[in-house]
Amino acid sequence: MGILKGKIAAITKSPLHGIEEIDCTGLVVSPGFVDIHYHGEAKAAAQFYRVRDGITTSADTEAGGINLDGHLQQIEKKGLIANHFISSSVIAGHNFAISSRKNYYIVNKEQQIVNYVKQSPGRYLVFENVPTRYWDQPLSDSKENQSLDKTLISPTLMDGEVTYHSCYNVSDAVETFSQATPPMATGNFTKLNEHESYDALRMIEWGLQNGGTSIGLLAGYDAFAYEDKLDSAKPVLSNFAKGIHDLAKAYNCPVVEHGIQQPFALGLAPTLDYVKKINGRYHYCHVVSTAGHTPEGDKSKQAVDLIEKLISDGFHISYEMYPWDAASSSASAPYWADIKQWPTQGVKPENVIEIASKKSLVQIAKENKRTIEAEWNAWKMPPSKSVYVLHCHKQDSLDYALTHPHCCVISDGITSFTGSGHPRRNGTFARFLRQYTRERQLLSIPDAVRKMTTLPLSVVANASESLQHKGQIIVGYDADITVFDPKKVTERATYANPQQFSAGIPYVLVNGQFVVRNNQNVPGVLPGRVIYGQLTAKGRPLIVMPSAKELICGTATKKRKSQTTITAMEDIHSSNCCP
Repeated sequence: MGILKGKIAAITKSPLHGIEEIDCTGLVVSPGFVDIHYHGEAKAAAQFYRVRDGITTSADTEAGGINLDGHLQQIEKKGLIANHFISSSVIAGHNFAISSRKNYYIVNKEQQIVNYVKQSPGRYLVFENVPTRYWDQPLSDSKENQSLDKTLISPTLMDGEVTYHSCYNVSDAVETFSQATPPMATGNFTKLNEHESYDALRMIEWGLQNGGTSIGLLAGYDAFAYEDKLDSAKPVLSNFAKGIHDLAKAYNCPVVEHGIQQPFALGLAPTLDYVKKINGRYHYCHVVSTAGHTPEGDKSKQAVDLIEKLISDGFHISYEMYPWDAASSSASAPYWADIKQWPTQGVKPENVIEIASKKSLVQIAKENKRTIEAEWNAWKMPPSKSVYVLHCHKQDSLDYALTHPHCCVISDGITSFTGSGHPRRNGTFARFLRQYTRERQLLSIPDAVRKMTTLPLSVVANASESLQHKGQIIVGYDADITVFDPKKVTERATYANPQQFSAGIPYVLVNGQFVVRNNQNVPGVLPGRVIYGQLTAKGRPLIVMPSAKELICGTATKKRKSQTTITAMEDIHSSNCCP
């Protein structure tokens, strides 16, 4: 294989001569691995470990972001080791709509109101220079700001990094938290009205028009999942949820959903029914982690069978899983919140390990002289920074999903610069190769490689022309290449020490440039690229963004004369309540 100017220039049995030659005898030359489910800022420091796991492209598709154009441009300026792309976030749109109830403002150090849509550089509603003294009180309670009866939007910090960002009314949070509502990435725990639904969908579409590759629906962490996804307790999607899928259909992109650990008939089934009805695109995240821990027990095999049947019938459905026995989350996440449901969800308190202390919930409860339930409730109190790993996945359920032909391999890792966290961040792909091809021989090497390259790219490839030239070794394609030793490839990251390099992957190239050479990182190289979504809706634009003044002042969601009821996107397009 010959590589020239970042592309695969030749594949031939004849001799080739180049500036540099690498002998890959006994090694597997694979397309670079693609991780479509990763959380955290795309920073070179985090990618330093991940390219050693063979990853050449990663994406935040499940949670996604907002203000993508500014965010992605900022990433480009800083530089990347590997390629990166991102979804448009439902949570961000949902929280934006909720925030307009209180006329939220963001202020800088000089207490000047700023436009968070244009000036916020990061994902969700990220901003810098916010005075920390306002974390615990609304601006209206501050003497120098009594004239501004507005509420500050505050970030939630995890592991020292701005990873998830909330948009709740801080003064309301005390009451909200007393009801054990999660602070992480959530708005007020109430249902969207028709105008707020419109505003949320408008923000989501704006993300698609500014670089998003899909719609990221982190339902398990948002009030939306429990109040707005379903129509009451019936197995029918709400109008807002239908609107999300209709929007994805119009843009021919997938909804990438975390899913919710509700009874199966109220979770995945109604979503798939609606996706079938409109012939949409849908990607179901970490099937064993979500469907495997419902109040009814492990339904992951049922979910896999249902999805595989729909795929065989020609529907654009996809799903994924990681090869680890443990999940990871925050104590504030709603789907593990009710400790009384843990027995049916397959969760044991002794298997819930706090990442910071590496102690179990049982150990910490004993040290604090509390009952296990009281200790768990303490973990959930604000500001909740208790992040844990949860050993709860059954091996046979993992095998059932990961060996099925259409299950993608992903990491679901979260950026950490302190060395803590789940080892899946740095060792998922090497672990999958070790376990499933060499030791247990459940898959052939080509089948395993497909699950880490062409299969995940097929979920989002239509979103960008750039993605259509990755994931395969074909002349003219981008030279994203991972070379591994099938006899030696293995993860070194462990639950005790997750910040370790994988082994047995001696060479990795991103866009034709070495980032790993002779089992070592190549210092100072940043060949990674930001991949912008290039999605366009069929027909005329669906939603037009309001002016910055409308966004700041909240007038975009003031009640209008029309009482038209919105029923999914078709009504949103034509409703007189829309500007």
